[in-house]
Amino acid sequence: MSKEQRIFPRTPCIVDLGLVAEGEKKPQRVKSLDLSMLGIGLVSPEESPPPGTPVRLGTPGDPPVEGVVRWRRGFRSGVQFSHQWDEVMQSWVGDLMSTFKSKTKNEVPLSDAEPAGVPTCEGDVTIAE
Repeated sequence: MSKEQRIFPRTPCIVDLGLVAEGEKKPQRVKSLDLSMLGIGLVSPEESPPPGTPVRLGTPGDPPVEGVVRWRRGFRSGVQFSHQWDEVMQSWVGDLMSTFKSKTKNEVPLSDAEPAGVPTCEGDVTIAE
């Protein structure tokens, strides 16, 4: 059995986001499950765009971060960020990573339900242009 190898560790976090796929105008509501400097794991009430689709992800009131869907399994998907590392870390992604790293000391196993002990954030989903 091969063990999954990662360049950067994932930080568990549950946050409401808006995802706009290339060619779409209206954001799809999604929730983050985990976050790293290279990408984000998502869950959605509707099917996510297929792998290879360029997307924009945003939190309420912040400029979006661009990425590409890398995988999709049912209602879960993974997006790899397209911006340079320093641009990603200066966006809402960097803010979330520092917030959740300080509140979560250990890796938290994630299931379809919101994991106990992982802070959540809610709000209206809009994506700035």
